[in-house]
Amino acid sequence: MKTATIARIGGGSSYSGGSHSSSGGGHSYSGSSHSSGGSSYRGGGSSYGGGSCDGVSFGQFVMAILVVIAFVYIKQKMAGALSRALKQVPNPDHAFDETPARLGKHSPASQMQKSDPTFSETLFLDFAGLLYARFHEARGSGDISMLAAYFSPELQARFGKVWVDREKRALKDITGVVIGACRIQAYKPWQEMEQLDVSFKANYTAVFGQGSNDTQAYYVDETWSFQRKKGVVSRTPENVERLGCPSCGSAIENRNLGQCGSCGNPVTPGQGDWYVATTRIGSLETRGPLLVGNVPEVGTEWPTVISPALQTELQRLLQRHPDFSLDKFKAKVRSVFMALQEGWSNLDLKQLRPHETDNIFQQHRFWIEEYRRQGLCNKMTNIVVQAIEYAKITTDAYYDVVTVRIHASMKDYTIRLSDHKPVAGSMNQTRPFTEYWTFVRSVAAKDTTSDATQCPSCGAQLNINQAGLCDYCRAKITRGQFDWVLSRIDQDEEYLG
Repeated sequence: MKTATIARIGGGSSYSGGSHSSSGGGHSYSGSSHSSGGSSYRGGGSSYGGGSCDGVSFGQFVMAILVVIAFVYIKQKMAGALSRALKQVPNPDHAFDETPARLGKHSPASQMQKSDPTFSETLFLDFAGLLYARFHEARGSGDISMLAAYFSPELQARFGKVWVDREKRALKDITGVVIGACRIQAYKPWQEMEQLDVSFKANYTAVFGQGSNDTQAYYVDETWSFQRKKGVVSRTPENVERLGCPSCGSAIENRNLGQCGSCGNPVTPGQGDWYVATTRIGSLETRGPLLVGNVPEVGTEWPTVISPALQTELQRLLQRHPDFSLDKFKAKVRSVFMALQEGWSNLDLKQLRPHETDNIFQQHRFWIEEYRRQGLCNKMTNIVVQAIEYAKITTDAYYDVVTVRIHASMKDYTIRLSDHKPVAGSMNQTRPFTEYWTFVRSVAAKDTTSDATQCPSCGAQLNINQAGLCDYCRAKITRGQFDWVLSRIDQDEEYLG
């Protein structure tokens, strides 16, 4: 049984200590039972009848044989068609896996795009994560009026007052909001509204006074239901960080009869943008995630999950970007993969930042800061990438999106920073693993051969802050406007295609 230390670079560690995170996204978000079903992908072990054949008539027997023959014939025809389609992939040295392991269900994002073609999962998660952090910072003062356009009246009333903990201490501030995971869980269309359920796993520090004993770190698992009126157009990349009036973007001050003080338009939650209708807390704990221990590696031997539309989408990508190269993209993936493992092993957020969107960077920041807080460091050594397989290609209104499965091996262990002694994992055993990494790039971007150490916007030495802005030209580097950036990592047992 392969095992892995509780956390390697990725941001998917369980808050109950039953699983681990990784630079590749973590094994589970729900403790020892995997949120995506774990071994249930293998079929669950159900039989076709489970009973005796006694009493079966000759006619029933013949009918059963005919059904089996028809099933086998159809299955062979489908397999043959799929095999012929995959053989058309250019560059056979880098061909995709022969058959899909399991066909993923329609994702909430793809369902949302049918309703709104301008919807981008990448942009929405950046917006949701920003709103989540600003909300908790605002409720620390008991005043969320500046975010009134993005919360239901019921939530405004509930959180628009000072929170008191179990010890009757009044909350004075909330600091250090860091999101460990942010995922769209479900899409729900209503008669006039549509809803996206988003899960958050995060931590923050609540301040109750001036003394050192007047602060408390919380680890929270909660789900927010975002709603908006059908027909509303999604935000563009330029507006994703705007949390003012949905009409003009101005800061929302004391509203006059529900109108924006700048443009005079109504500020009604859900009419012009997403708003949070409900919040549900799954858990609120005062202890940190468990970062030491070993858990089984799941899914490494499973066949790769390949989108049935992969070949078609590849051809479309090549039509839009004739300069796109399968080999060059794999080289990019390999380079980013190695850079992130190094940054993770050094607890160095600056090494990670140029390669990640805001959403996944916040997840990695969560875990690196937690390692530092617990005086630990997860080390990755002897890293070898054996193969990179294409799994899925999609395009939304703003981004080309490519998912690959990375086959790699490494020595994965955790040390105590005070004496550098190992506390989990193995410094001698090489462990194989696989993960699905998703990269995004603007549909308007061009393939670039510029030096990776230079800003792709101004050419200066690449030095960006935690907001993803170049220190020289202030261009946003980490939104995929210039080059491919990592937006998501999934473990084998969580990826559905």
